[in-house]
Amino acid sequence: AQGSISVDPLSYRLSEEVAYSRTYPGLKTVYLIDEVTAHVVDPGDASMGVIGLPDGHDFAFSRSEAPAKGDAGIVIQHWAWQSLESFRKEHRFSTKRAVL
Repeated sequence: AQGSISVDPLSYRLSEEVAYSRTYPGLKTVYLIDEVTAHVVDPGDASMGVIGLPDGHDFAFSRSEAPAKGDAGIVIQHWAWQSLESFRKEHRFSTKRAVL
């Protein structure tokens, strides 16, 4: 599975989005968004199903995280795939530059 995705470390971007919580209606929330460009080398690899491939479905992972003090919390990370066409429009890449 590790060789099925190639990540471009120079593409990393951190952004912030303020929106109402998806899980707690009415709660205004600040979402920190880590974004990276990844090229899927083998979307048909059977192990890729856990991350929404080959169809490009959104997916999530959860983990337990102990804060400095107080009770442990659950952290849920949501992930989404962006199509190459959408990526090209957003970044205004030509076909030749977007296909590596």
